Amino acid sequence: MIKFYSATSTKTRKQKFLNVYNQAFPQNERKPLFLPKYRGLKKCVVFDGDLFVGICVYKDFGECIFVAYLAVDEPLRDRGIGGKILEYLKNFNKPIALNVECKNNASADGLQRIKFYSNNNFKLLDCVFDWEGVQLQTMVHGKIQVKKFLQKVKHYFNITF
Repeated sequence: MIKFYSATSTKTRKQKFLNVYNQAFPQNERKPLFLPKYRGLKKCVVFDGDLFVGICVYKDFGECIFVAYLAVDEPLRDRGIGGKILEYLKNFNKPIALNVECKNNASADGLQRIKFYSNNNFKLLDCVFDWEGVQLQTMVHGKIQVKKFLQKVKHYFNITF
């Protein structure tokens, strides 16, 4: 059973979080998540029973969940764990939005992420924007008011569209 725990609740959990975060995302996509300006983000380590399986960073905007980062520990990938993490988030019964590398410029890993989310019923939107030099594209699960959502993300993360 998937469970989320605060990445900052223990030194060990924070280290597990940072190890997967640094391993899973290219340096240009990583943000200093433990700075005060990211205080509202839930930074979680994810366990399946007693086994540490990955990380999830998200923000609950009330009417929707925004997933900033989701990654499975590398030795455990391709076992359906990422899908289980998404199912856990879907249990909030809110639309979910997230950003991936822009499909037109995506790396092989980026295209794999788009395929993964598509296989989990996320739809790729035409919305493309720049976040500190990285071209991103939004994917959603459920019905979401895109303009309202993007305004919240823009305000929270200080992003220029």
